[in-house]
Amino acid sequence: MSQQSLDKPPLNLSIETIIEAIKNSAPAVPSEPDERSTEEFRELEPVSNQAQEFSIKLQGQAQDIKERKTYAKRFFALGCVWVGAITIILFLQGFGKHLGFNLSDRVLLVALGTTTANVLGVIYVVAKYLFPRR
Repeated sequence: MSQQSLDKPPLNLSIETIIEAIKNSAPAVPSEPDERSTEEFRELEPVSNQAQEFSIKLQGQAQDIKERKTYAKRFFALGCVWVGAITIILFLQGFGKHLGFNLSDRVLLVALGTTTANVLGVIYVVAKYLFPRR
């Protein structure tokens, strides 16, 4: 036989013959899994479950990171407002004689001391939460 006859199917077949041959041929993919495929599925099922658990864990960690960023911004804003309020109180105390504003030294020291302690405490708590030891 020549190379040309191997490359091309014979042209004398009718369309009906080809369709009938396709209908009578065995399916390329069986409708039911064979024993080997079933066994592979059983072996890979725990791996699939582990992958799903890992995916859920990653989604949870991503959500934690997002929430940490949100709360860090809120705590920072709270600290800025707090320090701003104390700054205003200090300016009022300094220039209060003209405005009629006067706080005793004790009240002023307590306000400054508690503000400093609160701001440092919030920074410490947020830093510990944002950067936990692993």
